[in-house]
Amino acid sequence: MVENVSWFRGAHSVKFGGEARLARNVDDFNVRISGRLNFAAQPTSQPGVANTGQSIASLLLGFPNSGDVLDTDLLDRRAKYFALFWQDDWKITPNMTMNIGARWETHSPRFDASDRQNGFDRSPVNPVSGTPGVVTFAGRDGLGRNVYQGDHNNYAPRVGLAWRPWGDRRTVIRAGYGIFFGPPLPGSNNTSAGFETSGSFTTPDNGITAPFFLRDGFPAPRRAELGPGFGAVRIGQPVQFAPEFIDPQRRLGYSQQWNLVIQRDLGWNTLLELSYLGNVGHKLNGPNTSINQAPPESMGPGNAQARRPFPQFGNVTLVTPMWGNSAYHGLNVKLEKRFSHGVNFQANYTYSKFIDDVPASFEAGEVSVGIQNLYNRRAERSLAGNDVRNRLVWGSVYELPFGKERRRLNQGVAATVLGGWNLGLIVTLQQGSPYGLTTQTNNTNAFLPGPQRVNVLRSPELPASERRVERWFDASAVTAPPAYTFGDAGRALLTGPGLANLDISLLKNHRWGERYNLQARVEAFNFINRTNFEEPGRALGSPNFGVIGAARPARILQLGLKWQF
Repeated sequence: MVENVSWFRGAHSVKFGGEARLARNVDDFNVRISGRLNFAAQPTSQPGVANTGQSIASLLLGFPNSGDVLDTDLLDRRAKYFALFWQDDWKITPNMTMNIGARWETHSPRFDASDRQNGFDRSPVNPVSGTPGVVTFAGRDGLGRNVYQGDHNNYAPRVGLAWRPWGDRRTVIRAGYGIFFGPPLPGSNNTSAGFETSGSFTTPDNGITAPFFLRDGFPAPRRAELGPGFGAVRIGQPVQFAPEFIDPQRRLGYSQQWNLVIQRDLGWNTLLELSYLGNVGHKLNGPNTSINQAPPESMGPGNAQARRPFPQFGNVTLVTPMWGNSAYHGLNVKLEKRFSHGVNFQANYTYSKFIDDVPASFEAGEVSVGIQNLYNRRAERSLAGNDVRNRLVWGSVYELPFGKERRRLNQGVAATVLGGWNLGLIVTLQQGSPYGLTTQTNNTNAFLPGPQRVNVLRSPELPASERRVERWFDASAVTAPPAYTFGDAGRALLTGPGLANLDISLLKNHRWGERYNLQARVEAFNFINRTNFEEPGRALGSPNFGVIGAARPARILQLGLKWQF
């Protein structure tokens, strides 16, 4: 529901109002009712000796690294959203307009209609294991319906300016600043422990001992009694449960965005625009992260499960933790010609830099999502995987000057045969994205929430003249870290291949009167058939390390015929 009121007085145009949304998400999960298995290369028992095993060998031996089964009760999750806003568009002078406003918004904590939702408290001593950490449940043991607190102080000022300096009607300067809040939670109905028939079984020593063997099938899952000891085992016993929870102090992420734009009318229906854009984010949601990593000071051989902060559980996953930060700064030049005399075009060149500390699965350069060391999140700060330093895009349409209502050959058979043709093209040139290098086998024995990175001996980047598909970077410049240590490489170490692409379209319109048109189209994507490589293999120890094994699509031709009436 949205309600707005507008009020006009003199040079002021004021709008204020509010918004309310009621959200509901009902699910009946049984996607893992038959179980899910994970296999990994089994590590060697000798510290410092490289592992040459393969995951497929573990599968053939019936030796899983982990497995889980899940059949969930009906979940009926609900939440509410409220917002208030006001904005004043103030025409200070005939050449200057200022926009001033503010917005307040809040998301109520998500709850379940039947209280089928779990949390996690890190402090209380578990009655089963005698170590900290208990699973909590909505509506039980003094906990209310909400497993995390609301965030209600989300105030977002907005200000903007449009100015024609010194009365120059061909130049406009625009500027703006605002704060914008992100969504509260992804839509998944997670944190449903206790309201399901489930089991999670993981190797207790990073692959030396199997949680079970395939010949025996999954251990029988059971529905445990809800309470402080839920899912826990005594120290030394194989773990059976991996909790998920939402941070009780969860806050909404936000970004501060600003821009400065200078626009100049060059005549001939052509506009030149120079702009600077900034976007700085805080409390951004990162990927789901296990907080049950063994402390770095305790890393070593032996039973790492007993050294975890919550040894009675497997991974203890924090759902989309709001701890990320990002900074984007970009300069953009745009040249645009509006359609006239049969032609239009728009060209954009952007030079930018994007830094963050929260790897995301959709980023082009991320090989495996997650933090190397939970206890040193500052080491995650680097160029973002979707940072593109230079990018140029040109798009245009040219209407050939032949045919009816055009300058030449506009009558007779020649107008019908040769007329009505349009030519379009899009050119894209961009620099590659950053990517990092990781190890294929994690030898830290610490249950890291993300991949282990490599150690850098020297710069692995090769000169452009030496890069080949089978050797895109110097693989000998990095090495696997010694056992029970972290890699010293950053998240972003190299830059991937760039992109050069040309798309062309040619179409002809053949009209009859005012009602009918037959349009024939020929379209070519990657018209020059250039090989645009994907990133090379990034996992040290894999056969394709440093090797490019894939490319974007080759030339694609597409024919079309459309009848309009």
